[in-house]
Amino acid sequence: PGGVIVDLPPFDVRGDTNIADTKSSDDGKIRFTGVTTDATVTTIGQIPVAANEVCNVKVRVNGCKYNASDSSYRLNGEINQSFSRNMTGNVVEESEGMKLVESDAASTDIDLVADTSAQTIQVKVTGISATRMQWNAEVEVQRISEKTYER
Repeated sequence: PGGVIVDLPPFDVRGDTNIADTKSSDDGKIRFTGVTTDATVTTIGQIPVAANEVCNVKVRVNGCKYNASDSSYRLNGEINQSFSRNMTGNVVEESEGMKLVESDAASTDIDLVADTSAQTIQVKVTGISATRMQWNAEVEVQRISEKTYER
């Protein structure tokens, strides 16, 4: 008996999505954002790791006092690190190739951590006590996997 009729204009999925403000970046980088309100270690992003895969990760992070990018509370940092996961195993942290952190506050930090419960690499940040900070991370992941083929 009842119903709704809606007349929608034509929608070009490919064209309209490519010009949208929310489109994914086409440079191959993953971007994460987050906010901290104290010095608690906080995960702002997770990168999945498949079985039998090695991931070389480069993350660049910028943190600053919320709505005050010119504040003395800021951090700029970069980490290059490798992670791996065997076919039946958990994701494992390999050697940390490089970690450079320039910060105005001693408590701030960034880190990459293996999360074996979700089989991901977590991008973690540490803020400043009683300070709201905004974080932006740009991640490049090189995935090296061993393919198996059946005959």
